[in-house]
Amino acid sequence: MDDVLANVIIMDVASSVGGCLAVIGGVFSCMLKSRCTRIDNSCISCDREVTDEGNQVYQTPTPAPVNRL
Repeated sequence: MDDVLANVIIMDVASSVGGCLAVIGGVFSCMLKSRCTRIDNSCISCDREVTDEGNQVYQTPTPAPVNRL
C-alpha cells in the first residue's frame, strides 16, 4: 500500500470517528440541558413539567445602570 493512500485512509477513518463522537456528544448535551425529569435513551422520550407564566425564565431582565465617569 502506498504511503499517501495509507495516510488518506487514516485521516478518513479519524474524521469519521470524530464526526460520530461530535454528533453523539451534541445529542447528550441537549439531553442534559433539557428540562426533562425522565429520559428514555432507547426511544428518546422525555417526561417534563410545563413551567408556569410566573416562572423566572419568562421574566425579562432589567439591565444594570452603567456608571460612566
